[in-house]
Parts: sequence; C-alpha cells; structure tokens
Amino acid sequence: MRHAAHYDWPRRRIIFLGCLLLLCIAGVLIVLRIVTAQGRFREGVLVVGDPMLLVSWGADRPIVRIVKIPVHGFVEGVYGYGSYPLGALWTLESSSSRDRGLLVSSVEEAVGVWVPWFIGDRGGSLPDRGDARDALGRVFSAGSVFRLVSQGYQTNMPLGVFVSFVFRLSFLRPDDLKIFDMTQASVLTTERLADGSTRVLLDPRRLDTQLGTNLEDDRIRSEALKVIVYNTTATATLGSRVGRLLSHMGAHVVAIGNDVSGSAPLGCIVRGRKKILESNTARLVTFIYGCTLEERTEVDDRADITVHMGTRYEHRFYPRQ
Repeated sequence: MRHAAHYDWPRRRIIFLGCLLLLCIAGVLIVLRIVTAQGRFREGVLVVGDPMLLVSWGADRPIVRIVKIPVHGFVEGVYGYGSYPLGALWTLESSSSRDRGLLVSSVEEAVGVWVPWFIGDRGGSLPDRGDARDALGRVFSAGSVFRLVSQGYQTNMPLGVFVSFVFRLSFLRPDDLKIFDMTQASVLTTERLADGSTRVLLDPRRLDTQLGTNLEDDRIRSEALKVIVYNTTATATLGSRVGRLLSHMGAHVVAIGNDVSGSAPLGCIVRGRKKILESNTARLVTFIYGCTLEERTEVDDRADITVHMGTRYEHRFYPRQ
C-alpha cells in the first residue's frame, strides 16, 4: 500500500501543476484582454437559442445589454439565401461548414448592430433561453471554458474573448444588465402569403424605435463627427445598411448616397483630413468593415468623414462560390 501511495504522489503533482498552469494561462488572457479593451469598441455576441439573445457590451462601461429576438421571426438571409426564420438559418449553418457565420451576419443586417461573435450548441439545437440572465450564467460560466476548449460549442469566439466575458459577468451588478424584449408584437409584423398562410417578420423601423440609442458606443457619440456613406456598387441598399449600423453605434450619419463615378473599390475607403482619420469614428468604420484610410486636404463641406463601400461588402449578399 505504501508502495502504491509512493507512485501516486507524482501523478497528483502533475495534475496539480496542470491545473495551476491552466489558471495562469486564463489569468494572463484576462489581463491581456482587459488591458487591450481600451481602444476597442462596443461589441456583441449572439447566443443561439429560443429566443436568440443579442448580448452587447462596451469597452469602457460595465453595462451589458441583451436584446431578445424571436427565433421564428423571418429575416433576409445573407449569401443570397432569401427570407428564413432565424431558427432555420441556424439549422442551415449547422449542416454546412461553407455557411459559417450565416446566422450572425443575417442578424447583424436585420437588427443593424455590429455582432462579431456567436455561440450555440452543436447539431443545430435551440435550447430554451427564455430567462436571459440564467442563460448567460450557464453559457458564460467558469465551467464552460472547458466545454469551449473541447469544442463543445459551435462558435467563432476566441478563448480570450470568451474568458474576458466570463470575467465581466462574474463582477456584474444586477442593475448593470438591461434586457430589451423584441419577441413582443410591437416590433413584429405579420405578412399573409399567396397560399393564405402567414409569417412573422422583424420590422426594422420598429426595432430601431425600440432600441433607440441603447447600443451606442459612448466615444463615438461624444465625437459627434458627421459621416456620409456612399454605395459605389450596383447593388441597392448597401449604403442604407451601413448607415443604419453606424447610426446605432453612435455615429452622426448625415447623408447616404451612391457614387458610381468610377469603378467600385474592392474593399471600402474612409476619407477625411489627417486628424479626423485618427478619430474613434474613423477607426470604428475601419475596424468593422476592413476599410483603408485615405487622407484628403479637401473634403465634402457636409461631412467630416466619407465612407465609400465597395464590392467586398456587396459579396455578403450573393451566394458564396
């Protein structure tokens, strides 16, 4: 028995050191994430379930906002999918590796809010998320870190982002969490189809009214820079989509138009004077859409910044090759 105990000690020491190493790694990730949070912008994660939970948090303020979105609500799917309920888009994405990001990109366009991350159960399931606070506590818990590392979730969230959000929620006061319920009829419209059946649609105008300024980034709003968005492609509504999202982020969008004076750029271009291009607003547009900055000495009198959207963003609305 003493001989067995003698050999059991190294094994326990290895397990202890392994756990200590994991804790150190997690601590380093948290510190790095907190340190680099300054300079980032309000971001969000879509927690997949019934209902869908769009969770948004800012870099500088502890307040977390949750938007509950009905899983049966129809939206226009990106990549040329047409109109589908959100739950069906998740099923489609789960069954095809080619359609990664289908649901979260469609929600981003439908709601007009930047949502870089998503997380959900594998296999296309839609677990009950009716109690939003409880759902967040279960998905973003210390115990869920192992599930994330072992690929138990279907997600695009890096470990550092996930751990930082677990850390943030752990110290969140109850009154710092605000919930906006978009599953009610006030933000939905019913459409009758030719065969007599009906479907429920998310109404963008009603959504905008309900959200108001609640998902704005404080630093963008405080700069109050005037922005004009130009669509340089032949696809309609691209400028309106970008303008709506930037407005929800706190940008002061004064005009939206078309610019077909030349060939459309591949990406997007942000133009303005040198000092303006160093602003948070210019950095935000570049961060979200991967734009290049182009310094100008002479700018449009109506705006501080002009954003010229090109074909890369246009490709989001056509079938993938």
